[in-house]
Amino acid sequence: MAGQLDDAAAIYHRLYAAKPRDSDVIFLFGVLCCDLGLFEPARRFLEEALAVAPVFPEARAQLARALNWLADLQVAAGKLTESRDSAIRFNSSVLRKMSLCEALPSVS
Repeated sequence: MAGQLDDAAAIYHRLYAAKPRDSDVIFLFGVLCCDLGLFEPARRFLEEALAVAPVFPEARAQLARALNWLADLQVAAGKLTESRDSAIRFNSSVLRKMSLCEALPSVS
C-alpha cells in the first residue's frame, strides 16, 4: 500500500507541476494527504480545490472528512494535555504529603 501511495504522490506532483490550477489535481492531492493521515495539508489542498472550483461536491465531502479528523486529533491532543496536567497535580500532591510525613517526629 505504501508503494502505491508513493507512486500516486509522484504522479500528482507531475500533474500539479503541469497544471497547478487544476481543481481535480488539487483535490487528488487532498485525498492523498487524507490517506496518509496528513489532515492539515489535506485541508489546505481541498480548500484550494474549492477556491478554484466552488461547485465541487466531492472536494467539499473530503474536506468535511479532513476537518473531522483534525477535530478528533485536536480533542485527543487536549485529552493528553489534561492527562499530563492531572498526573502533575497528583504527583505534586503525593510529594507534598511525603514532605509532611518526613517533617513528623519519629516514633521510637
